Formats: sequence, structure tokens, C-alpha cells
Amino acid sequence: MEEAKSAEEIRKSAEEKEQPAGEQRTADRPQTGAAAGRSVKKYGRIGAKVVLGLIVFAVVLIVSISISVGRLLQSELESYYASFAYSYARSVADLIDGDRVAGYLETGEIDDHYREVNKVMDVLCMESGLTYLYAFVPYEDYFVYVWDAESGDGQPNVLGDRDVYMEGYEEVIGRVYCKDPVEKLAYYPEDSVAMALVPVFDSTGEPVAIVGADFDTRGAWYIFLYYMGVILINIILLFTVFIVIYYYIIKKTIIVPIRKLTKATTELKDNLDSEGEAFHVDINTNDEIEELGDNFERMDGELRSYIMTVKSITAAREHLDAELSLAATIQERMLPQTFPAFPERGEFDLYASMTPAREVGGDFYDYFLIDDDHLGMVIADVSDKGVPAALFMAVCKTLIKNHMMLGGAPDEVLNHVNDELCENEANEMFVTVWLGTLTLSTGETLFANGGHESPVIGHPEEGFGLVDTGHGPPLGIYEGVSYQLQSLKLDPGDILFLYTDGLPEATNVYQEMLGLDGMIDALNAHRGATVTELLTRVKLAADHFAEGREPFDDLTMLALRYDGSVSPEKT
Repeated sequence: MEEAKSAEEIRKSAEEKEQPAGEQRTADRPQTGAAAGRSVKKYGRIGAKVVLGLIVFAVVLIVSISISVGRLLQSELESYYASFAYSYARSVADLIDGDRVAGYLETGEIDDHYREVNKVMDVLCMESGLTYLYAFVPYEDYFVYVWDAESGDGQPNVLGDRDVYMEGYEEVIGRVYCKDPVEKLAYYPEDSVAMALVPVFDSTGEPVAIVGADFDTRGAWYIFLYYMGVILINIILLFTVFIVIYYYIIKKTIIVPIRKLTKATTELKDNLDSEGEAFHVDINTNDEIEELGDNFERMDGELRSYIMTVKSITAAREHLDAELSLAATIQERMLPQTFPAFPERGEFDLYASMTPAREVGGDFYDYFLIDDDHLGMVIADVSDKGVPAALFMAVCKTLIKNHMMLGGAPDEVLNHVNDELCENEANEMFVTVWLGTLTLSTGETLFANGGHESPVIGHPEEGFGLVDTGHGPPLGIYEGVSYQLQSLKLDPGDILFLYTDGLPEATNVYQEMLGLDGMIDALNAHRGATVTELLTRVKLAADHFAEGREPFDDLTMLALRYDGSVSPEKT
């Protein structure tokens, strides 16, 4: 039924498309507008995400490159200026005669060598841009100047001037002032000074003095900033060009094709009619997106084919439903539906019902007056379900009633009907039948059982109980079977209850069956009711036990209360 509903919705959708153009546009406008609005927002978000992602990537990369390049450039500048200061200190140290240093400090007198060294140091300091260029002899807590070049920054120290070490300076001096110095360069970033210290040795190889060269590196920062600015500008320009080109590529190969796919799929629902324009999207990216577009085109073709199939199936299903409805109506009219059955007869009251598991069923019941003192009753269950079983049921019902009306006993009737059903070798169905004849004046009931459920008798005082009788085989299986004629006696007030196996085999969600005991309990719970109320209550009890589970088999019941030949006529 769900498939039919879906097909019906598709059919209604197709009918709506056949409305006048103005009506259709009016009906479709809100949905289309909303879809279009959503599409525009999605387009904007995709582009923004791509651009934002590229910008974030570029910023992170630029910052990383700038830090790395900055550190490398700073290290190179520091090394350059320290080496620069060292080269000048080394030149002066090589120029000084170490054997004369002690004499300068002891006598305080200077000579041509002293003047020559001092002149060279002044020239070097002025022309090189060194902040300080000096030579001194270190002691434990202080040091004594031997030479101090004119730097233009205040008055230079003269021979014999003393000064104290800066913090940490003693340790550096100790590593330099030895035969095998290990400290030649030093850099003090907090003071923006690159300092070089070079020992001066005498003719015996002993250190007698130290030449120091200090270079102010604050100017190096301007160079550093300049080069970093140039590098950053070039990097930014490079990444800007890269972002623009990459976004153009992304837009052309991803965003625009996705827009086309989105637009095409949005319009797909309006063109699903087989006569409408087929789905097509022009995507030439030579990648998965183009493959996705091709898959959408194939899906459109398959969907159209599916819709045509569903329409065809729906039409056939509707035709079949109409035929089944007609068959159910015919079957219902074939079974007696008038109750009370014979209101002019006071000897009995009878009620019957049949609930098919499908649209039409294979169970049937019948009752009829054979003559003024005999009532025929039959209840049967065909082995199959649906339309074939209903047709087979109609044949069986007609044959049984015809033979009964000709005056045959129940066993003889079943013998004849069985042989006639077995004549058709192609028939693959059989039927279980309980057939009986009630003598209204005495309550004597003659019956034959062809593989059917045993009847139930209800006594006013004792309640209901199963009557265990003999069973013959079902009709339509073996030809030439002789069925046994049996009898039972109904006293006034007794109820004869006949049923098909759909009642005791009613199953709940736990796969538990109601069973014969459950059926008897349901009958006894309402044994004082009329036959109409009794069948209604038993059917409710079976439904309650099944807990809403769909029945697997037809459920048919017939109940007759025998009131005796002396009962007054019913009004």
C-alpha cells in the first residue's frame, strides 16, 4: 500500500504540472524562491570559505617565513658585525709589540711605537665606525688602559687610566687572557654591542694585554627592518597573486560546477515528467565533479524510467484493486449475510461471520433449509489464499449446496464433491469441510468431517467443550474417499460452535498461538450471551490476544443455538 501511495503522490504531482502556466507559477513561486535564496547563500559561503582559507593559510605561512627569515637575518648580521669588530681588534693586536707593554705601564713614557699604534687606532676607529677601540692590561678587580682610540664620543682614556669590569666581564677576560684563548667574540643584544677581544702576546708567547673593539649594532636594526620589509612586501605580493590565481582555478573547477549541479538538481523536480526536458549539466572538469554530473544525468534517466514504471504499476494496481474490491463484494454476497437467518423459525438462532486475511479469502460458511424440518450447515477452509482460493471456494460451496438440496446425506455429499474436485488433475488446492444436517424437531445432527476442525458444543450449565469426532481427509486430494457419517444430539439451549483454524492459530507478537484452550476460555467467558454477541466477543478476544498483529489466516465462525421444537416463534 505504501508503494501505491507514493505512486499516487507522483501522479498528483504530474497532474499539478498540467495546470495552466499562471496557476503553476503562482503555486511554485514560494518554494522556488526559498530554494533560490538558499542556493545564493550557499554560493556565497563556499566562495567566502575558500578565500578565507587561502588568506589564513597565507598569513600563517607569511608569519612563519618572516620569523624564520628574521632569525636567520639577525643571526647573520650579528655574526657579520662581531667578525667585523674582531678583524679590527686582530689587526691592532698584530701591530702591538707585546714586549713594550709592561714598560709603558711602569714608566708611563711613550715612544714612536706607542704613537704609531695610537695613530693607527684613531684612524681605524674613525673610519670604520667602531664605537671603541682600545688596549688594556687586565687585573683581578680592574684593568688599566694602555691605548684608547679617539672615537669622537667623549675624551679617550690615557695610558695608566683604570676602570672596573662590567658585570660578567671578568669571566670573559679570563677565557681570553691566556695562552690558548677560547673567547674572541661576544654579542650583547641588550646593549646593542658587538664586542671582540683579542689577546696580545710578547716574544715568549705570554699574554700581556688585550685589544678590545666594540661596534654599535643599533644601525643594524635599520638594515634588518629594511630587508624584512622588502621580504614581506614580496611575499605578500606573491601570495596575493597566488590567492587570486588559485581562487580562479577553484571557482572554475569546483564552485561553478557545483553551482551548475545545484541549479540543475533544483530544477530536476520540475522536469521529471517523461515528456519534459531531460536533465543535463555542462561540466568539463575531467575529474570527479564531471563524473558526478554524468551520474546525475544517468540518475535522471533511471528516475524517469522508474516513474514510468511506477505509473504503469500504479495503473495496474488500481485496476487490480478495483477487481479485488469487486471480488470481495461478490464473495461477501455469496455468503449469507441476513441475520436473524430465519426469523420466522423459533427452533434455533444462528449467526456467522468471515474475516479474510487478504482482500478476498478461502474460508466460507453456508446455511440453508433443506426442507421444513432439516437445516443444512457447512463451514470450510480452502488451503490457499486470495483470488484463486476464492474461486475454488465458490465452486466448492456451489457443489456442496446443490448435492445437499438434492437430499444427499452429509457423507454422501462429501464423497461426490471430493470426486468432482479430484477430476481436475491440474487443481493444486484442497478444502477442509464440516457439513451437517440438523433435524429441527429433535435436535439430532448428522454430519461428516473432511479434515476440518472439531466442533464445539456449549451446554447452558456445563459450558463449552470440544467434541472429539473422527476426521476424513480434506476434499480434493484423493479420489474415491468414503467419508464417515457421524451424529450428535443438541438439547434445547445448547450451542453448536463451528470455526476455521484461523481462530485457534491466531498469533501474537511473541509467536504464541491462542490455541484450542484459549478459544474455549473465550467462549466460556461469554456463554450466557446470544450467538451474535458470542461471535463478536470471541473475535474481540482473538484480536486482543494478537495485540494488533496482522492475521495470517482467514477467520470464520458459525454459532447455532438450538431452542427445541416447542420454542415459541421469535418476534
